[in-house]
Amino acid sequence: MAGRSLGWSRHAAVDRPYMRLAIGLIDSVFLARRIAFRSCLHPMSVVLGAAERAGLRPVERQRGLLWEVTALARTRV
Repeated sequence: MAGRSLGWSRHAAVDRPYMRLAIGLIDSVFLARRIAFRSCLHPMSVVLGAAERAGLRPVERQRGLLWEVTALARTRV
């Protein structure tokens, strides 16, 4: 799934235990309200590995308390 989302994902939640709990709670609310959207949280190493296999490399990375933003650029052939 991490590989499929590379085309449209720009922000990623930091993979920490409290974020897993928060996303689980949010998804529980969505499920109770019959909202079809579900959140995903992948380790950044998995996301970056999929990006590199797709020909992308990280060029900038900013990490905050809750969110991590990584800018990717296509590697030259």
